[in-house]
Amino acid sequence: MYRKCGNMKSAFRMFSKFSRKSAASYNTMIAGYWENGDIYKAREMFDQMKQQGVERDRISWNSMISGYINSFLFDEVFSLFRDMMKEGIEPDSFTLGSILTGCADMASIGRGKEIHSHAIAKGLQFNSFVGGALVEMYCKCQDIVAAQMAFEEVCERDLPTWNALISGYAHSNQNEMIGELLQKMKGKDDSAMQLFSEMQIENLRPDMYTVGIILAACSKLATIQRGKQIHAYSIRVGHYSNAHIGAARVDMYAKCGDIKRCYHVYRRMSEANLV
Repeated sequence: MYRKCGNMKSAFRMFSKFSRKSAASYNTMIAGYWENGDIYKAREMFDQMKQQGVERDRISWNSMISGYINSFLFDEVFSLFRDMMKEGIEPDSFTLGSILTGCADMASIGRGKEIHSHAIAKGLQFNSFVGGALVEMYCKCQDIVAAQMAFEEVCERDLPTWNALISGYAHSNQNEMIGELLQKMKGKDDSAMQLFSEMQIENLRPDMYTVGIILAACSKLATIQRGKQIHAYSIRVGHYSNAHIGAARVDMYAKCGDIKRCYHVYRRMSEANLV
């Protein structure tokens, strides 16, 4: 209760009253400290476990790793990961997926590949959490080919995984590749539009973020027909009044040279905002 309320002083007083402290109580304190911005106190608790002879389980290590990632202390993340391996604690999907998220934030493809190799060794590259983190990491490191390969290995793709790959395509600096990826849904090669279609086939409803990404890509390439398809979809699923989607539609029509439709969308947005 105290942890969730951010009252770590009261939580520590309660913790101190325990005559015998378990790994579970230590783990609660570790998570509580870093969640409330005190990563150094969290590490103090983590180190105290070893000093007091309390076994640090995988949850302890994962919690501390998450704390470092949340605090953007990425060197400490990898140092702790290596210590974890030395102590014989096997990383799980949460460990690897969390560290890959850190690699994505750093755009560190070297370290990301190191974690990818651990995932392959344990057969975790098929896991949706790890696989999705791999896709995001490779996209942010601008290796869209590796991102596609990681995506294809994921057994059950969730919405964030799809969004990560579509975003990677849309923001790739290789404009000719984006052009290929945005071919019409009927015929020719696989594309970002095709991915958009496949999401719906797999019963994953593209969200506002997905729609915004595709509209931004259409805007970049001045592909008005494809942009209109996504515009129609956004109306059909009730995203029409969303400000983020509306701004993306205005930008797309403006860059495609359809000033009349651009003004119409902008006016509808203004009317909705006034209401």
